[in-house]
Amino acid sequence: MENSNAQTSRNYGIDLLRILAMYMVVVLHVLGCGGILETCERFSLNYYVAWFLETAAYCAVDVFAMITGFVMINTKFNGFKMIPLWLTVFFYSSIITILFRFVPYLSKMHEVSNLELIKGIFFPVVSRQYWYFTSYFGMYFFIPFINKTLHAIDKKEHQRLCLTILIIFSLLPIFGLKRIDSFNAGWGYTTIWLACLYVLGAYLKLYPIQISKTKCFILYLLTIFCAWFAKLMSHVLIKLFFSKETELDIFLDYTSIFIILSGVALLLLFSQIEIKSKITQKIISFVSGLAFSVYIIHVQPFVFNYIFRNKFADLAHDNTGFMIIKVIFFASVVFVFCWLIDLFRYFVFKLLKVNKISNLLRNKFNEK
Repeated sequence: MENSNAQTSRNYGIDLLRILAMYMVVVLHVLGCGGILETCERFSLNYYVAWFLETAAYCAVDVFAMITGFVMINTKFNGFKMIPLWLTVFFYSSIITILFRFVPYLSKMHEVSNLELIKGIFFPVVSRQYWYFTSYFGMYFFIPFINKTLHAIDKKEHQRLCLTILIIFSLLPIFGLKRIDSFNAGWGYTTIWLACLYVLGAYLKLYPIQISKTKCFILYLLTIFCAWFAKLMSHVLIKLFFSKETELDIFLDYTSIFIILSGVALLLLFSQIEIKSKITQKIISFVSGLAFSVYIIHVQPFVFNYIFRNKFADLAHDNTGFMIIKVIFFASVVFVFCWLIDLFRYFVFKLLKVNKISNLLRNKFNEK
């Protein structure tokens, strides 16, 4: 076999990609939930540009899942490591829910019911308040079995597995000529799709593809352009093949071949970036370690639906250049603000030694 179980040193380029991917997630939400895409006049310059920004950032979620496979395929699995992450979700879900229930200013935006209070405090995962974390939680405990399988097969078999994933979930649905979830991948919002991306990311780690950073960037640009162009041409397909208007977007979802390839291009590019400065390494590692909480905070259902939603719609009427600048600026503000909030949670967890729980439980479990 060509794959190896050898541990490798930390890749700070991947940490850098985690930060970028989370920022791209915020960009997606500023454009989408923020109201810009819906407010832009159809086929105006702002419409084209806003959708290009959306398409450029769309691979962020796929990137996160592929990074998991890239990083964890050669690591020793510790299921207890989910505990600190789960506690982070629990921390923010319960605090934000309680704030919306009892703070007058927030309760005016939305009056939290008793059921929402219980779900927000005790069941943030199983109630699917955070779709990505719920799907990731479901996939996480299959990782040791996936790793064992991938290490047991050779390179050609792994290639065939990756090709099968792409054909079944990305290529065959295209022939429906409209948005049909043919094989129930949930358009990428499911545990099974994150597992598929894990397999793809693992392949890129086990069998590195030799391609220059310049070519990786060109591939990224080419794939997002194809997805963007297909999105804009969907109205032509509607006129040709359908008697009434319908949403196609067959190339703009998490299972799209173009979105997957754009994510692969970024993963290959950033995996080659070398960070030699020790200070820079520490900064990148620290920022990356708190990046996921940016997602947990700003997509908490009450924050997302009653504070975030449609707050950036007016940007659709700005001059195109200003719109681009403002999208970048407000996404940066949201990212930094949520990251700074998480500093408090980080020091609380550090004081309580929450991050050591996983190792303590593993050692205790291994003693028996």
